Amino acid sequence: MQHFLILFFCCFISINIFGQTLTITNGETEKTFKPSSVYVISFGEGEPSGKCCDWTEMTGTLSGLNKDSIRLRLSKYTQMTVAEDLSSDHTITYKNDLNFGSLAKKDIYSLVKYKSLKSKKRKNNFGIAGGILLFTGVTTALNSFIVSDKDSKRDILLSGAAQVGLSITFLAFNSTPKYKFRGDGNIWRIK
Repeated sequence: MQHFLILFFCCFISINIFGQTLTITNGETEKTFKPSSVYVISFGEGEPSGKCCDWTEMTGTLSGLNKDSIRLRLSKYTQMTVAEDLSSDHTITYKNDLNFGSLAKKDIYSLVKYKSLKSKKRKNNFGIAGGILLFTGVTTALNSFIVSDKDSKRDILLSGAAQVGLSITFLAFNSTPKYKFRGDGNIWRIK
């Protein structure tokens, strides 16, 4: 039994030794993320959600961290190219963990951290469900103006308000902090 516990302890330590943590700071606050975290790192000329300029987004787990660069084990790679009135989006999704991507720390525009890919999908689904509930709740509340019966009008309005309240809850579950490394506001850097 004693040998089993020693073997178990050694295996546990060897698994955790290879994990790489990521620490970011903004001068006042310091955040350290677990080795199993999934990161969505955006880099390029500007905000990835904007249609102003070219950008690239890497999704994956941290594989290595050097003085001037970061290396990810990729699960997804997206590249957006914008030229005047035309934009082109290329997404590559990787099925195995054998694809790596590196980028310079100074090129990072923003970073979003998730506990896992499953957590990322769950948050995305909460956002979709929240958006649908918000639309149907507002539509239901607007239908109360069509109904002439006061009791039915009140019931429809309450139903619409309940849907809007539930949608706000779902959208709150969808929110994830985004750490910006360039631009305006609270600027972070990798320690």
